[in-house]
Amino acid sequence: MRRTWASIADRQGIGAYTIKAALNHRTIGDVTGTNYAQVDVDDLREPMQTVEDFILRPAERWTDNVVPLRGKAAG
Repeated sequence: MRRTWASIADRQGIGAYTIKAALNHRTIGDVTGTNYAQVDVDDLREPMQTVEDFILRPAERWTDNVVPLRGKAAG
C-alpha cells in the first residue's frame, strides 16, 4: 500500500520530499531531510487528500447503483 500511495502521489505531481514526509521516511545524511525541515501534519493534509480523491474517484460512478441497507424492523 505504501508503494501504491507513493506512486499515485508522484503521478499527481506531489514532490518527493512531501511523499517522504507523508510516509515518515528518514534519510540519514540528507541535508534537506528531516534534520532541518520541520513538517507539520497540517502540511500533509492537502497532498494526502489529493491521493484519496484520486483513489475514490472511480467509486463515484457506482454510488447510483447502491441500495441502502434497511434498519431493524420496529417492534
